[in-house]
Amino acid sequence: MSNYDPLSAPPPLPVRPQRSVQSNCLLGGLAGCGILLVISIIMVIVAVPNIRKTLSQVSSATQHIAGNTQDARQKLMGINTALLQWKKKHKGDYPASLSQLVPNYLPDNSDLSFQNDSNAQPEQAVYIRPTSSTAPSDIVVRYKTTSFTLSLPGGTQTQTFYLGLTKAGQLVQETYSITPIR
Repeated sequence: MSNYDPLSAPPPLPVRPQRSVQSNCLLGGLAGCGILLVISIIMVIVAVPNIRKTLSQVSSATQHIAGNTQDARQKLMGINTALLQWKKKHKGDYPASLSQLVPNYLPDNSDLSFQNDSNAQPEQAVYIRPTSSTAPSDIVVRYKTTSFTLSLPGGTQTQTFYLGLTKAGQLVQETYSITPIR
């Protein structure tokens, strides 16, 4: 005869061992890391050619800028000398336009334009006549030295470079970036 009493509670069922919460987290974490690794590899495969292309474009543009800048610098320094001579002779006033500097202060109009690309029309110097209230750091003459468009993964970006002459006679470079917003 068994000791089982039908009126008492049933005997406990055998307990099946359960996985620990830690092992579930470990498996989930490993799966998540694997997915992230696969996504990262795909992104690198897609991005590397674009990065190389962009770096190549930037390198080419930098070489182009360096070549153009020397000629523009010489022209701007010639204009600076002519402006200083004009200013000295005209009681501190500046000319209304750069063309007034020719022929007494500049030999001809060649310094008033800049050929920034062999295939393009020459860029005319932009002149902003300084006044007594113009700050020494304000640009009074500038040339567009180059402009190029970068192909980026999200679209394009246009970079435009200017070489300028401040009222104080310092050469400065300006860079403008234009990126369409999507």
